[in-house]
Amino acid sequence: MPRERVAGRFSRNGRQIVKEASFPRFFSAAFAVVSSLFLLFPFALSAGVQVEIIPMEQPHLQKVLESYSPMLWPGEGTPETETLLKGYAHRHEERLKDALHAAGYYDAVLEMSVQWGDETSRVIYRVAPGNLYHFGSILLEMATPREEMDLFALETVLSESTDLKKGSPALADSVLTGEKQLLRMLGNGGFPFARITDRKIRIDRENRTLHVTFVFDSGQHLLFGALRVEGLDSIRLDAVERELPWMHGAPFQISLLEEGQAKLQKTGLFSIVRLHPAPEAEAVNGHIPIVAEVIERRHRTIHAGLQYRSDEGIGAGFEWEHRNFLEMSRRLRVQGQITEMEQALGAVYDIQQYRRSDQNLTLHTRIRQLQPERYQSRRIEAGAWLERIISPTLVYGLGPSLRMGRVQSTNKSDSYFLALFPFEVRYDQRDNPLDSHSGFQLTNRLTPFWDVTNKNVFFAKNEMNFSYFIPFGEEQKTVLATRLRLGSLGGAASGMIPVDERFFAGGGGSVRGYAYQNIGPLDSKGKPMGGRSLTDWSIELRRKLSEKIGVVAFVDGGMSYKTPFPDFGTAPRWGAGIGLRYSTPLGPLRLDVAVPVNRRKDLDSSVQLYMSIGQAF
Repeated sequence: MPRERVAGRFSRNGRQIVKEASFPRFFSAAFAVVSSLFLLFPFALSAGVQVEIIPMEQPHLQKVLESYSPMLWPGEGTPETETLLKGYAHRHEERLKDALHAAGYYDAVLEMSVQWGDETSRVIYRVAPGNLYHFGSILLEMATPREEMDLFALETVLSESTDLKKGSPALADSVLTGEKQLLRMLGNGGFPFARITDRKIRIDRENRTLHVTFVFDSGQHLLFGALRVEGLDSIRLDAVERELPWMHGAPFQISLLEEGQAKLQKTGLFSIVRLHPAPEAEAVNGHIPIVAEVIERRHRTIHAGLQYRSDEGIGAGFEWEHRNFLEMSRRLRVQGQITEMEQALGAVYDIQQYRRSDQNLTLHTRIRQLQPERYQSRRIEAGAWLERIISPTLVYGLGPSLRMGRVQSTNKSDSYFLALFPFEVRYDQRDNPLDSHSGFQLTNRLTPFWDVTNKNVFFAKNEMNFSYFIPFGEEQKTVLATRLRLGSLGGAASGMIPVDERFFAGGGGSVRGYAYQNIGPLDSKGKPMGGRSLTDWSIELRRKLSEKIGVVAFVDGGMSYKTPFPDFGTAPRWGAGIGLRYSTPLGPLRLDVAVPVNRRKDLDSSVQLYMSIGQAF
C-alpha cells in the first residue's frame, strides 16, 4: 500500500493524524506501569496523607494507579497547608494520566478532590479511563537511506516477533520492546552500531489508534574481524578461540557474540566475560575487531557436603576440581563419597570440543563399595564417554567401559569382568536443573553388557526417566512436580546378572518411606533380591512461602519385578510425606519425612528421614 506524507510524517492509511503524543511522558511511565503489576494492594502514604482511587471497572488499571500512591506525598505527617497538598495532588494527577496513556488509555479523564484534616488528609481521584487505543501503522525510516535495506521486510519481521503490530493494545512497553527488537534484528544482520535517531508517536483520536515510526541509522555493514583478548594470564589463547561460534570474515551477528560469551562463561575458567565489537572507527576493510574482556577464576576449587538419611545413615561427599589442568584448559575432577552404606572414589577428565565444537569427551575411572542389607558389592570401572550436543535441549552420548567386580550375597559370591557400551539420549527443557519450576526432561539409557570371561553371558539394561513441572497460582509460587522411571533387563537368566545391576526400588531417590533398595522380589529369607524390571513414580506439590523457604507434600510409588517387563498385577508400594526446602546457591537444602503407606511388618520402619542438597528430582 502506498505511503503518504502527512504533516512531515509517514502514514500508510493516509488518514489525518490530529495530535502528537507527549513522547517523553509516554515512555517515562512505561517502566512504572510494568513494575506496578507486582504491587497488589493500595496503601496509605503515611499517617497524615492517604490516596484513594475510586474503584474502576478495570482492576488492572486500579492496581497500576494505586501503586503510584507513595509518589504523591514523600514526606512524613501532614503537609503544612491545604494549598501545598493540592499542589502535590495536581502534580500526581499528571503522573496518573501518564500511566493511563502508557497503558493505552488516551481519552482518560480524572477528577481530583482534597479532604483536608488536622491529623489525616485524603486525596481522592475519580477516573474515567475511556476506550483502549490500539496500534495503527508501524513504520521504519532510515536517517541515511541504504539501497540494500528492505524496510518492508524489517517491518514485517518486527510485527511478527513482538506485540508491536497493527490492532494490538497501544502499550508503551510494546513500543520499547519493539525498539530493542529492531536494534537486535539489525545487529544480527551485520549492523553492530545501529541506533535509533528519532521516534515519532502520533495519536489518531477519530479511530483510537496510535501510529509509531522509528527513524534509525544502521551504521556500516561489517564482518567479524580479528579477536583481541584482554585479561589472559595462565590460560592459553586457543582456549578462548575454540569456544567462539563464528568464523573470521562472516557477517557480524549479535546472537553469535552472546553465544560465545555464554560458552566462555560455562567453561568455568573465567569469573567475568564480556564480548563486544571494538569502536566503529577501528573497522578496517569492512571487518570489525572483536574484544574479549576476561578475568580468570582460580583454577582449583574444593566442594564438600553432608547428608543424612535414616536408611543410609550419615554421609559426606567431596570434589576437587582443576579447570586448567596442565595449562591445557581441560577439567580434572576427583570425587569421593562416604556413607555407612557406600564408599566411592573416582576421577573424571573432561575434554571440551573434542574434534568438533559440539562434542565433548570424558575419561573416567571409579572404585566403589556398596553394602546394602541384601549384598556387598565391590567394583572398579574405567571408560570413556563421548557426548554430542545436537541443540541446547537435545544431547546424546555413548562410550565403552570395563568393569571388574565381586558381589557377595547371603548365599553365594560371584566375580565378574564386564564390558559395557551405554547409549543415552537426553531431552531437557527445564528452566533450572537444580530447582525446576517449569518444563520437562526425558532421558533414556540403554546399556548392553558382555561378560569378558564367559562369552555366553550377555544382557541389556534399559532405563527411562521422565519428569514434568507445572507452575500455577497468581504468582506461580506453587509447582506440581511429577516423575516416572521405567526399567527393564533382558538377556541372561536372573542368576547370571550381578545383583548390583538388578533393579531395586525404595529410598530417597525412589519411593520415600522405605529403606534404600528395600522394595522388590524377596528371596527365601524374605530379603529383597532385585528384579528384572522396575516402575516407580512421584508426585510433589511444592509451595514457596518466602524467597528462601518452601514446603512440599508428596506421594511416591513403585515396585521391581521378577519378569523382564513390569507385572502390573503386582501391587506397588506407596510412600507419602512432607518436606521443607531452604534455597541456597547450590540448590535447595532438602528435609523430607516419609512413611510407608502399605507397610510390611518386620521389614519396613514406620518413618524415614532424608536430608541433602537438591530436590528429590
